[in-house]
Amino acid sequence: MGSAGDRRRRGGSARRRRGWGVVRFPTRDGQGDVRLPRRESATLAGGEAATYGVTVEGDVVGLATLEPDWERRTGNLALWLAPAERGREYAQEVGDLLVDVVFDDLDLDLVAVHHDVGADTARRALEKFLERNGGRFEARIRNAVNRGGELVDQRRYTLSRAEYRDE
Repeated sequence: MGSAGDRRRRGGSARRRRGWGVVRFPTRDGQGDVRLPRRESATLAGGEAATYGVTVEGDVVGLATLEPDWERRTGNLALWLAPAERGREYAQEVGDLLVDVVFDDLDLDLVAVHHDVGADTARRALEKFLERNGGRFEARIRNAVNRGGELVDQRRYTLSRAEYRDE
């Protein structure tokens, strides 16, 4: 595997355009952009989560969340995309950007992502991302989330700094 910079260059999303209060990352297909607030490190250092919007032609089509767990030196990521926008590589691009924030800006050691068992689209997207960047499936966590009285199992995936940087 190449370096993180090589991966970003292959993806075509290394150029950054500044907008009001956000950093805009053009999507590979040229149809939209990923908008991340400028350097959220100060806010995130206080232990708060940051939520970002994914836009296509000015419409918000998804949300991404980064929640640092400072005690565990882990950046927990979550992403939701509107069903019509899935399968267009946006999850891969958002993942690349947020992983860079976790490792480069926040200086954390691990990225963790969970998805509900049975969410096959999420599973495929995560497996594709990890195949390209390193990382692994860690475990099935039973009764991980209580949604309206229903206990839901989740799958946990992680990517360490060493795996990502090929160290």
